[in-house]
Amino acid sequence: MNIGIKNITQDAGSAVLIKDDSLSEIKVSKARVMRTATLDLGTVIDNQGYAVGDRIIRIIAKVSESDETKLWNLYKDNLYLLVSTRDGIFYGSVDEMKIDRGQLDMTFLVKE
Repeated sequence: MNIGIKNITQDAGSAVLIKDDSLSEIKVSKARVMRTATLDLGTVIDNQGYAVGDRIIRIIAKVSESDETKLWNLYKDNLYLLVSTRDGIFYGSVDEMKIDRGQLDMTFLVKE
């Protein structure tokens, strides 16, 4: 599957299109659930549901040297990015990026 990554401004030179690895995690989320112990040894579970902003996208891929440079520049120069997957286009921020010798491992936190 192809994944597109770009900054939020109109700059075609910053866009990167990569083919992700089967280890990528595109549909990962955690609902807003909190469990609290009560004094009577019971529990209270408060489920606030799910929002698209709870989603995490982890991208694992082999990238070319030029894409490695573009991705690193996108990461260091932009607070927010757009990531396009088969599920849609997501606005958010890179939480962690490891990129070395053509191997990308990036965690993207979706805002909306």
